[in-house]
Amino acid sequence: AGHDIGTHLLAKGHRSFGFIKGLQDHKSAEERYDGFLDALHEAGLGPDAVTHERGTFNYRSGHDCAQRILSSSRRITALVCANDDMAAGALLAMHKLGLRIPEDIAVTGFDDTPVSGVVWPPLTTIHQPLRDIGKRAVELLIERAADAPDTPACRAFVPHRLVVRESSVALATHLPA
Repeated sequence: AGHDIGTHLLAKGHRSFGFIKGLQDHKSAEERYDGFLDALHEAGLGPDAVTHERGTFNYRSGHDCAQRILSSSRRITALVCANDDMAAGALLAMHKLGLRIPEDIAVTGFDDTPVSGVVWPPLTTIHQPLRDIGKRAVELLIERAADAPDTPACRAFVPHRLVVRESSVALATHLPA
């Protein structure tokens, strides 16, 4: 999913990024960041193309992390947030600075929670099919209990999808100096 966000933003011309990570040791949050870095690597960019902060998956941390990233000396054209709540907080920080989204800076989130459709502008995000994930988890538990409770845990892949909304549709025009 992080790879898809990175590919989307790269296709819009972005080359200088901010990333608000999730909690330390939160596996899916770390995988989102790793996937994003993979997309940058494929485009010939390294981790130095990203200024990052670590958030706590809530609105306030998104706001505070975005303020720190935006006040750094490095000009970014796109900010990726590890969830939609932090992205909503980041949007407030950007509005306070008078930034136009997406003309001055693109913003994305993860999870496709209800907030992603009601913030301004509506948020580009990754849709996580939570019902499908829950259903598959229950199926795996039932299979494991019925067949062999001593078998090691397994993983299943449930597809996500990129939901492109207004927060990232503009091409990067205000490139870093």
